Amino acid sequence: MLVDCAHTGHRTSMDAIEASSAPVIISHANAYVVQDNARNISDELIKAIAANGGVVGTVGCPVFLTWKGQPTLDQFIDDIAYKADLVRIDCVGIGIDYYLGQHPVEDDAAAMARYDQLVAAGHWRPA
Repeated sequence: MLVDCAHTGHRTSMDAIEASSAPVIISHANAYVVQDNARNISDELIKAIAANGGVVGTVGCPVFLTWKGQPTLDQFIDDIAYKADLVRIDCVGIGIDYYLGQHPVEDDAAAMARYDQLVAAGHWRPA
């Protein structure tokens, strides 16, 4: 069993780290310093996860990486590099997360229709 604080607040995450006898992870969360989204996490929490032996996974959700449309691969890497420099690379992972259009949450035909709509609206790019 693994304690994952991806959907907990700052205080709950810090409490979990303190209470756990095993490493705690945040499977998908980006650094607030890199992108000032309230859902992203503080340096204090990233450091606490690393000190506990855990991992923080970078997530590709666009608003967690940029406020300006579709993020670039460089912006995704910027979050990984920032966390690696802050703590150490073995405490950083890739935590893409699930979304409505991902199998088996939604069947392939519905996912493709959603994908086509997002591309047409300019939210995603085929590349």
